[in-house]
Amino acid sequence: MNRTVRILASGAVQPIPPLYRNGAGVMADQDTNEIMDYTVDWTGWLGSDTISSSTWTATGVTLASAANTTKQASVRVSAVVGDSGEALNRVTTALGAVKDVTLRFNEIEG
Repeated sequence: MNRTVRILASGAVQPIPPLYRNGAGVMADQDTNEIMDYTVDWTGWLGSDTISSSTWTATGVTLASAANTTKQASVRVSAVVGDSGEALNRVTTALGAVKDVTLRFNEIEG
């Protein structure tokens, strides 16, 4: 199952359920034994620009793999280590703009 976050033209973050907002952040509940794919859809924010590079930095989660297209960045989270963690996605565009979004994770027992 792929979970998606959209970045709107204004730069606002729009989580698509089952992702949800918690204050200013985007939250995901993930079972300890799940391996889940997450996508950040930058299309709205990019307009006619494209992603030239995408990096993920993790704290408290294990990232199994990452990839990107010219409009989206994706990551596979294979474990939440402890009670919570986060993964920051930083994209750099062909025109030189840089933007970050952070996904926060809660460990749940399923």
